[in-house]
Amino acid sequence: MITEAHNEEDIHKFRVKYKKLRAMLRMVHNKRKGVLPEKLKQLYTTAGTIRDMQLHYKAISNYFGQQTSMPVMYINHILQMTTAACNDFDQLYKHCSFKRLSGVIKENIQGKHYRLTHWQQDNIKPLSLKKWHPVTDNTIHNIRKHVKDLLYTQKYLHPEKDYSLVAKSLGNYIDHCILLKVLEANIHHAPANEQAMLEEAGNQLQQQKTQLKVLTLQEIHKAV
Repeated sequence: MITEAHNEEDIHKFRVKYKKLRAMLRMVHNKRKGVLPEKLKQLYTTAGTIRDMQLHYKAISNYFGQQTSMPVMYINHILQMTTAACNDFDQLYKHCSFKRLSGVIKENIQGKHYRLTHWQQDNIKPLSLKKWHPVTDNTIHNIRKHVKDLLYTQKYLHPEKDYSLVAKSLGNYIDHCILLKVLEANIHHAPANEQAMLEEAGNQLQQQKTQLKVLTLQEIHKAV
């Protein structure tokens, strides 16, 4: 499933498959929580930490690749954090029974009647920005969860609208939120001279995030 090198694409595919599975089980049960084994959730969360660190490393490396100097100590710290998350993933993976999980899923899906219209409407309603004041990053993150559930189950719903564009826009915005969050949480590990460099990179990321928010809200409006 995931190579020993914890390839970025492998991690991404694992997380997508998990979210597709989660969406299917949510639809079957018509509820949003408690439908997947706890160990698999932990594995997914740890894979998310790996992905966050990989995205951050790539973004910082690309930014400073165009500059005259590189925050070497900070980048080494991010690589160490990535390695630690990979080790955590490997330990969790050893204790996660996918054979048993397959049986649990089959038990839950067999004989269930899909309340598709109800499921669809429950996920479309939160997309209305009128109910959110103000529209915070947490709001957008919550909206993205509903969009993903609609996207991953749309072949059963036959919706009037395609949610792929708004899902992509939301993904880009949330990625920028994560990049800034990781930077804020780890910048103190860098020496003073590197912190000044990283603050400049953070300012550029913040500007990009602000621009992406406008585009993302426009896509959400179109999807309602």
